[in-house]
Amino acid sequence: MAGTTFTQYTDSTTLARDSQAVLTKQRSVFISADLKRDSINLSMASDAGCSIMLFTVEQARAIAAELLACADAHDAAQSPNSGLEG
Repeated sequence: MAGTTFTQYTDSTTLARDSQAVLTKQRSVFISADLKRDSINLSMASDAGCSIMLFTVEQARAIAAELLACADAHDAAQSPNSGLEG
């Protein structure tokens, strides 16, 4: 499985961090942390359009933790030895 690589940009006057990754030829994801507001911005752009979601820092941490937990659960369920004691 190919990894997703984020490129980081920094604009010290407005953003603590600004990242972008190309997911497919038609889809990119953008994530930024606003310095002036309690705001993490997540945008997905594709040929069909763009969607933007805004989260508080606390919400972003909770969502990130749940995403990681789901990825770990998926990997564990796909393991050939899942359910076997070792």
